[in-house]
Amino acid sequence: MDPRIASPNTEPSAALDAVGGSASAVCAVHCALIPVAFALLPSATHSIVHSRVVESFFITVAALFATFVIGHATRRHREPLALLLLLIGLVVMALALFSTGHSHSGAHALAAACGGMLIAAAHWSNWHSTKRWRQSLSGSTDGDESGL
Repeated sequence: MDPRIASPNTEPSAALDAVGGSASAVCAVHCALIPVAFALLPSATHSIVHSRVVESFFITVAALFATFVIGHATRRHREPLALLLLLIGLVVMALALFSTGHSHSGAHALAAACGGMLIAAAHWSNWHSTKRWRQSLSGSTDGDESGL
């Protein structure tokens, strides 16, 4: 099927980008505020929030969700910026999580927050690329597929 021809079952969903972008932004805020929470609540440093396993789980879920949404949409609109931002964001998040000496220090929080914001930016870029793709479909396909 020609990727320029949309059908209801194959169109990238703007709602998924909204969910992904919002979740990534919330994640970035969470990562930035964790050091503040630890400073205010010293006993929280041993809580489930500080767990590498829990953090790994959330990063994995976010990575799978974002890769599915952005990868699916990029096949349609063919603009690579969102995929590039996603890749960089995932690498930054992985480095923050799996670097030696992992702790919820300022450097870890900054790297994790930057990774989350890059993933949010990837969803935002994907949303705009999908919007432009849909506009090009409505403007260029009037039922005449002879030029495709």
